Amino acid sequence: MSKTLPRYVSSAITRRLRQHGVEVEERTMTRYVAMDRPTSSSGTDDSKTSDRRTTMPPRLELYTVKSYDNLDGKRILADLLILAPSVDGLQGTAVIPAVGSNDDDHLPWSSLISPPLLTCYLDDGRISTNAEFQAASSLYAAGSVAKYPNMHTGKAEVAGGKDISSELVGEVAATNMVVNSDVGGGGRTVDAPCYLKRSIPVWRSDVIPFPDADNDVDQDSDRPYWRGMRPNSSSTLALYSMGIHALCVGRCDSEGMATHGFWWTNQSTVDSKTGIDGIAKKSIEDQLIRPNDFMRRATRGMTRRTTASPLNGKRGSLPVYGSGVIFYVDRSGNIEGVMLWGLPFSMNPNDVQSNLNDELVERMKKMILSNGGVAIRDHSEDIIQKHSGLNMDVSLLSYLHLAEESKLLASMAISGSSSSPANARESASVGTAGSLMLLPKELEVNRHTKRVGLRKLSPLHRYTPIKPAGMTNLGKMRRMDGTGVLTEENDLFYSSMSPHIADATCQRVEEFARPPSLKRVNPMQSWINLADGNEGELQSDPGRRKMQMERSRPPKEELLWLRHEEEHRLVNNKNALADAFLRNISSGRFSDGKDAVVQAQVPKMYLRAKERLNAWVGSSHDEEED
Repeated sequence: MSKTLPRYVSSAITRRLRQHGVEVEERTMTRYVAMDRPTSSSGTDDSKTSDRRTTMPPRLELYTVKSYDNLDGKRILADLLILAPSVDGLQGTAVIPAVGSNDDDHLPWSSLISPPLLTCYLDDGRISTNAEFQAASSLYAAGSVAKYPNMHTGKAEVAGGKDISSELVGEVAATNMVVNSDVGGGGRTVDAPCYLKRSIPVWRSDVIPFPDADNDVDQDSDRPYWRGMRPNSSSTLALYSMGIHALCVGRCDSEGMATHGFWWTNQSTVDSKTGIDGIAKKSIEDQLIRPNDFMRRATRGMTRRTTASPLNGKRGSLPVYGSGVIFYVDRSGNIEGVMLWGLPFSMNPNDVQSNLNDELVERMKKMILSNGGVAIRDHSEDIIQKHSGLNMDVSLLSYLHLAEESKLLASMAISGSSSSPANARESASVGTAGSLMLLPKELEVNRHTKRVGLRKLSPLHRYTPIKPAGMTNLGKMRRMDGTGVLTEENDLFYSSMSPHIADATCQRVEEFARPPSLKRVNPMQSWINLADGNEGELQSDPGRRKMQMERSRPPKEELLWLRHEEEHRLVNNKNALADAFLRNISSGRFSDGKDAVVQAQVPKMYLRAKERLNAWVGSSHDEEED
C-alpha cells in the first residue's frame, strides 16, 4: 500500500501497525535468504539417566540492509516467508529459471514449445498477445505472464496489472477460447469473440484473495465481483478493526502521480453536538454526521461481534489519519484514480460485509472517464455562489471542484445505496411528498448531501506533487540495445484517449496543458486599460490583486521568485550605501549635476604644430600625384 497511499498516510499507518505489535522495516532491502542449521536441546529425565535430545526445525534467515546505507545490516529469523513481488511495468519478470544450462540463467516462454510460435519481450520475458489475449493460433495467455496492447495508453501493459483487473482478463481469455467450439456435442457456440475494452479496476482492503474455510461461498452466484465478494475470496476485519479501510477505483499510484487529498480530521468540534447558532439540534435531517464519528461507531459494532478485545468493543477504532477522498492526477493533469479512505463503501454503511455500493463506484468511475467533467457540470454553480470574489474560470477543473466532489462522495458513502431496503423506503416517502421537483442531475447531487449535511463541513486540502522521474524509475529494469537505454515511457502503439461514457449528458473534458496541481495563473478581470488610462479599476479591487499575487507565488519561495517592488527585500543598509556610491562614481557627476572630471584646454602651440604637420603631409601627396 506504500505505492498507493500518499507518503503522509503511509507514515501514519506505520505508526498504527506498530501500536498493534506489527513491526515494519522501512527503507529496507533483502540481500539474501538462507536456512539456519538445525539446533538440538538436551534435557535430563529424573527417572532415567539417559539424556534426551530434541531437534529443533530449521528457520529462515533474512539478511537485510537499509537502502540509504549498505553497511547497516540486520539478521531476521522467521518461520514463514511470503514473497509478493510486483508485476506492474518493468518491476516484474515472467521468465523461466534455466535448469542445467550454463549459458543463461533464465529462458523465455517461447523456448517451451517447438516450433517457437510464441513471441516474448526481451526485457521481462512476457508473452506478446493481442487485445483478445491470443498469442498464436489456439494459444491464449492471461495474467502477469502476458502483455497486451493498451489502445488507451499506447503501451504494452501487463494483463492483470495495475490498469486492468485479473478477473476480467481471465474472463476475456476464457470466452475467446470457446468461440465457435462444440461443447459436449450439444452445438453450443459463442457468437462473437470478446476483446478487452476500457477496464477500471476496483480494489477494496477488506477482501482477501482466498476463501475462508469456515464460511461457505456461493459458487453459483452470477453477481459481478464489485457487487459483493468474489467466488474465490472472503471478507476480513483485520485491517478494518485497526482503522485501515480503503476503496480504490482506477489507477492509484502515489509515486508516479500527484495526489489531491480532502480530509476530515479526527478532531471533533462543538458543531457535532449543537447547531451552528449554539442551539441543540432536534431534527435528524439537520444533524451533521461526521465521517470519523460514524466510522468509530461502525467499527465498534462490527468488532464487538468478532473480537474479544475490550478496547475495540467499547471505543471502536478511528480511521488512520482521518476520513477522506484522494484524487490521483498524472503528469498531464488527467484524473486516473479515486480512493475512499476511512469511509464506508458498502450498501449498508453499518455492515461492512454487505455488498458494494454500486452508485458510489459508478460515480467514481464517471469521475475518471469524464476526466473531472461530472464535477464541473454538477458543482460549478455552487462554487460561483460560495466564491463570488475568486477570479477563476469555473469551466476548468480546479481544486474547488474536487473539494465539492469529495463532499458528495463522502455523503454517498455514509448514506449508503438507494437500492438498500432502508433507503428505498426513504426515497419512496420523499417522492410521494411532491413538495419539491428536482432534475435527475440535481437529485443525484442533493439527495445525499441533504441527508448527511456535509456541505457545512469543509474538508482540509493536502496536495503532494509528483516524484521526480529519477526516483520513480528506481528498481525498474531497463531494456538495453545498441542505441542506449529505453524506459517504459516509450510508446509502441497509437493511443486513443476517448473512452466511451454511458452518461450522454457528460463528455470527457480535454484541457490543453492542465497542470497536475490544478492551479492556474489567470489574468485579472479588472486590470488597468493602458489605452484608456483608467486606473480606478485597479484601486477599487485591492483584494483581488492580492489574491492573484498569492496564487501566482510558488509554494517554496526562492530568490528568483520575487513580487513587484520586492527587489531590495534582502539588501541591508550598508550594501545599499555602497551601491549608491558606486552608481554616483560610475555616472561621473556630482549631486548638483556638474561633471566630476573636466578636460583641460589644449595648448595653442600644440594645435599650430598639428595644423602645419597636416598641411605638409597634404602637400607632399599632391606633388606625388603630379
